[in-house]
Amino acid sequence: MIRLGVDATSAAPDGKGIARVQRGTVRALAELDRYDLVVFARHPEELAPVPAIRVRARPTIAWEQLGLPLAYRRHGLDALLTWSERLPLVGGGRFIVWLFEPPQHRIEQNRRVGASRWQRGSDLLTLALWSRSLRRATLVFTGSAATAEAIRDVAQSARALYPGLDPSFSAGGSGDVHRPHRPYVLHLGSPDPRDDTATAIEAARRAGARLVVAGGY
Repeated sequence: MIRLGVDATSAAPDGKGIARVQRGTVRALAELDRYDLVVFARHPEELAPVPAIRVRARPTIAWEQLGLPLAYRRHGLDALLTWSERLPLVGGGRFIVWLFEPPQHRIEQNRRVGASRWQRGSDLLTLALWSRSLRRATLVFTGSAATAEAIRDVAQSARALYPGLDPSFSAGGSGDVHRPHRPYVLHLGSPDPRDDTATAIEAARRAGARLVVAGGY
């Protein structure tokens, strides 16, 4: 059985999209029962009932550059899945990267909205590392075909891998899910300008479509 590590360090109580993706991925992999999973998390309780090893390394770059290769060797992993585009510069191992947007796009958006000094510093590190990281990755998955094309010059084998549907949105799922009686367009919004809720509202208005916005905006 393949011993697969999962870097789920973004799964936090107040996490947004990537936190949900990591929680769902860990639980789905555990249910498949095809891998010997070794999960790393800052908040292991977020991944219950799947057990996880608590990560305490700070700042994040220390975990990415020092913690990941150490964890890879210490736990005898065959491969490690991460959502970071800043793979360790030294040390071997097979790394699988799953991206949901081109790093340069996120950095440009952070500049436009006047991100904090800490975020700007983090973005500089990303600029220095992301191209090399994707080139050394064993596999690169993306959240959309558009993202795969945007990084094609760096990761030629990048291909889209769409996350599954959370059980709470299924017909028999739990939770208070709004179900209008006539067709509608759903937009998942937030205060983050990258979600561009204003454009979604205007597009729906022009198309004469009923728009349902979930989340903050």
